[in-house]
Amino acid sequence: MARVQFLADEHIPGPFLTAVDSLGYEVLRVKDEFSEGTADRRLLEFGRETGRVVLTCDTRFTIVDNDIVTDHGGVIYADQAFLQTNPEDAANGIDRIATTMPADEIIENEFYLSDWV
Repeated sequence: MARVQFLADEHIPGPFLTAVDSLGYEVLRVKDEFSEGTADRRLLEFGRETGRVVLTCDTRFTIVDNDIVTDHGGVIYADQAFLQTNPEDAANGIDRIATTMPADEIIENEFYLSDWV
């Protein structure tokens, strides 16, 4: 079974991404692929097209122009302060989601990291 891959939104802290990477997950940072301020809808589309789950601190990420976008590769919401102060615990929560949920149940679904740590 293929490992879940992630797309990290602009405000995801580096130490957390390093911790996720150390668990063997591929994480692409938005800033490495897109210019600053790229529309959330485009990031959701890219996640879907490339099979990546979006990691974000923005709890309204899937609401674009007052519409809920459901066609995405999955979204995991996390509290930025928690990611900064507890990067390893947060990464372990990501690992729980990725190893517990079947891939087809991650697609088009949204998760709150706080439910998994």
